[in-house]
Amino acid sequence: MNILNLEINLWKKLMKNKYYRFIHNHINNLYHYDEIIRKQYYPRSTENYNENEQIEKSNEMIRRPFWNVIVPGLICCLYSFGLFVYLIWPDIVYVHPFFLIVPHMYPANIRIYCSIMSLIWGVNYIFQVFYGLSTDLRHYQFLHILHLNKSNGRGLDQENLRRLRLFRDRMFSIERLTCSSIGFSAWIAVSFNVIQQRLWQYSILGLFFWSAIFIPWCLYVSSGLYQFPAFIVTINYYLILKQKSLQQKMHRFYLRLIRSNRKSFPGRYFEFVRLNKAFVELQKEIVFNSMQLVRFLSILFISFSVALTYLTCVLFLAWMPILYIIVYLIIYVAHLISLSAFIQYGSKIEYLNRNFLRFNRKCLCNEHHFFSNKYLLKQESVTSTMLECPVGMMLLDGCVITGRTQFALMINISTFFYLICRRIT
Repeated sequence: MNILNLEINLWKKLMKNKYYRFIHNHINNLYHYDEIIRKQYYPRSTENYNENEQIEKSNEMIRRPFWNVIVPGLICCLYSFGLFVYLIWPDIVYVHPFFLIVPHMYPANIRIYCSIMSLIWGVNYIFQVFYGLSTDLRHYQFLHILHLNKSNGRGLDQENLRRLRLFRDRMFSIERLTCSSIGFSAWIAVSFNVIQQRLWQYSILGLFFWSAIFIPWCLYVSSGLYQFPAFIVTINYYLILKQKSLQQKMHRFYLRLIRSNRKSFPGRYFEFVRLNKAFVELQKEIVFNSMQLVRFLSILFISFSVALTYLTCVLFLAWMPILYIIVYLIIYVAHLISLSAFIQYGSKIEYLNRNFLRFNRKCLCNEHHFFSNKYLLKQESVTSTMLECPVGMMLLDGCVITGRTQFALMINISTFFYLICRRIT
């Protein structure tokens, strides 16, 4: 982790420079949103937990910033349009040299594959900035994860707060290193191909224009693919830490319950009610965070599934130059890790909820004579409902990410793979 620590320290120093900060926030939209909220809406919202909650209850609207959202989105639309023209009307490319530059940035034998993959990534970014980024200020309350301190620890103890900050810093460090590696590798591969094919002979103006579009497009697309997953996984980890802390309290309560009697443990009823109230509040927080991240998560889930399937076909069934193999392998591994992290941490939230409910049911069964029949019936009804309809990170179709999501995803990817592999071979 020494490399990550060095990168984190270097990044913190660079962020103090206003020019680097401007470029960084231009590429990573969510950092810019955080800066806007702290400066224009709630200047002190990151210093105190209660002030931070004002964002959650706010009805204010926040516009999409022109330079940090609209312009990157339009650049991505423009490059995607150039790819779309080649894929749908390939004859036009050879009639108009201006459009010929876009597909010819890739080697001839894998031109169509690279164009399709680039279009998938471009469409992902377009959906993220024009649909995923909401205009409702409440949907950015999750940005509190960037400002964790003793006064804004979100209910975590000091040890869990330290773990969360370390996890967050390393997660974002990996994201920055991944984006930099992909951007640099892609630039080297495309530049080599441009020189090899002498594309300036077709149209110098076209080459200059599309090269100027391609470089920022790489940075935007990489940010769209890995910036949002870093936030999603970090928020999931934060919720998991809170769940584990509450579950440990419930486990200790259950052990005390089975080892004690009424005289030695007189406050059992009130402690049980307090733990259940804390659990209900945590469920509300999980649902609220899920609502904020549902668009990002759903778009990425679809994009990664399609991209991984197509990348598998291209990497294993098509011949590619070594430079493109390196680029696509980095992207393939990053996609795979991101999608696996979504499922692992998302299903962990649902799993921990089930564990708490099982302990809750055991406590009720063990000490049922201390509770009224009405209370027992109410608790059993709530527990049964939550076990059947679990709370967790959701997709737009209402599906909660559970342990079964991995199997469903593998079936979908396998089906898509067999549908397209013949066309590639």
